[in-house]
Amino acid sequence: MKTITLIVIALFVIAITVFGIVFFKQINKEVNIPDEFEAESEINQQQITSNDETSKNTGSETTDSQTSSSSQSADNDNINIEIYLDGDKENGIYIGNAEYGVTSNEAASIYGNDYLNSGFYLQWNKGDYVFEPGSIHYIFFYAKLPGEDEILIRKEIKLQGIPQAKENIRIYLETPSESIVEKEILISGWATDTNSSSGTNINRMEIYLDGPRGFGKFLGNAEYGFERGDVAESFGNSNYTNSGFRGTFDISGLEQGSKHSIYIYAITNSDEYNLYKKNITVKGQAGAKTDANIFINSSLENDFSNESVEISGWIVNMDYKVKRIVFASNKNGNDDIFSSNLDGSDLKQLTDSPGSDLYPCVSADGEKIVYSSDVKGMWQIMIMNWDGTDKKQLTFNNERNGDPAWSYDGKQIYFERFTEGDWELYKMNSDGSDEQRLTINPFAHDWHPFGYYNENKIIYESGQVGSYDLFIMNDDGTNIKKMLDIAFEKRVPSMSKNGGYIIFQGRAKENKFFNIYIMEPDGENLKRLTEDSTEHGHAIISPDNQFIVFEVLFGTRKQIFIMNLDGSEKRQVIAGEDYSAIMPDFIYIKY
Repeated sequence: MKTITLIVIALFVIAITVFGIVFFKQINKEVNIPDEFEAESEINQQQITSNDETSKNTGSETTDSQTSSSSQSADNDNINIEIYLDGDKENGIYIGNAEYGVTSNEAASIYGNDYLNSGFYLQWNKGDYVFEPGSIHYIFFYAKLPGEDEILIRKEIKLQGIPQAKENIRIYLETPSESIVEKEILISGWATDTNSSSGTNINRMEIYLDGPRGFGKFLGNAEYGFERGDVAESFGNSNYTNSGFRGTFDISGLEQGSKHSIYIYAITNSDEYNLYKKNITVKGQAGAKTDANIFINSSLENDFSNESVEISGWIVNMDYKVKRIVFASNKNGNDDIFSSNLDGSDLKQLTDSPGSDLYPCVSADGEKIVYSSDVKGMWQIMIMNWDGTDKKQLTFNNERNGDPAWSYDGKQIYFERFTEGDWELYKMNSDGSDEQRLTINPFAHDWHPFGYYNENKIIYESGQVGSYDLFIMNDDGTNIKKMLDIAFEKRVPSMSKNGGYIIFQGRAKENKFFNIYIMEPDGENLKRLTEDSTEHGHAIISPDNQFIVFEVLFGTRKQIFIMNLDGSEKRQVIAGEDYSAIMPDFIYIKY
């Protein structure tokens, strides 16, 4: 009897269990629990599909952001950032590997929320290294992103303070006279102590690579004491007779196309010194990419006085889907703004106001175009979307306002205004508010502003007809400096999006026409890119550093050309026999 009772109880428990399973399945159906998983599946499918779309709307923006953030988080572990001081991987001082994936509101404000986590950070304890006040150092920054070539950025750091170098010790460098060097470099010139009453008082000439003494790689001593009667005769002092130095140094270990600095020390018998620094580029094609959008914090000059140095910034590797040219043209009888593909195809008219529309300038994210428009007989600053929609007027005054340009972060617009008899520079917020005058220069025109890379600075043109020059200042109008101390006319400057190059139109005394010139921001490696056959001007570098777009004069009409960054493969992209095309810029957009 007891056994039968146990069997009945067991069967009852099994029946209850089966009934419970069926019951809960039915309940799940009624409350649609599986539909949540189905909805999630649909969202995932939308995310996959949206990656292949080039247009965007409100819904796809959210989905794209989710996909990008998830992908970015997954890739962070594969991103390697190595930082070296005063030399490359082979010769520099290894500082460490930076952490990637740090929140960067600045990168997000420029390029969108997809790049919010594109920041990096490294704290370095400088230990026993002693940094001389006023000394110049270099950070070599290597970044390897998944599926991309290695990126190399070299940043100059000038420490605050007064250096110990003595100005009475003169150094004159004769070779290398060019910035482009071979794998063996001849360093020669002369040096002397002008306070010496007997001989040159120079004990030795020490040569370093990429950093000052104690930091850069010691290349060796140049031989000193060569007879230089020309120097003695020029200064009228026989003490300078044996002031020559010369040395050949092997730099074959440096990568082709890489940029470096040679530090040349003249050291006296009492261990006083002076220093001459020469920037060089090794001949050949660079192996590492140098055109990524990378920002390294600019406060390093202050940090080196602390026990530890914080190096931070952000890196953005843009995948541009839209690549177009925007320009002004009188193609339809009135000056309007147009855009086209890089080869001139798919021409689209963006403005059609009754007055002239000129000077288009594209924001860093490619989304907005600021330009000048003749509104009821007076030039005003306007803004619109990159496709010509949503036009808005930003200035409302009775003076001519022209040639607008963006600050690096898109928060400010710089422009010129003809007031009190000449052109002066102004700035305002990107919505037209808080307008401020920046220059008061009644003896020259200050115009053609352009925002500096990742700093609140402006490069611009100033002077009178025939004697224009390039200047740089803070965007509050302070700290004005001439950019290039070479005696020829220089106009209409612009800067690459990665800060590596400044490009402008210049006319040397021996040239009849303006030509396109390119240089590094410190004025080094100046190079002319066009031939002196006709006028060339208004040059802009593409955001990916591959191309330069510019205008060329044919008779009385200007046309748009494009060429590679090194000046090769020049080709016409906008050509009209009965109309002009002028003032080009690039539209590059991520989506």
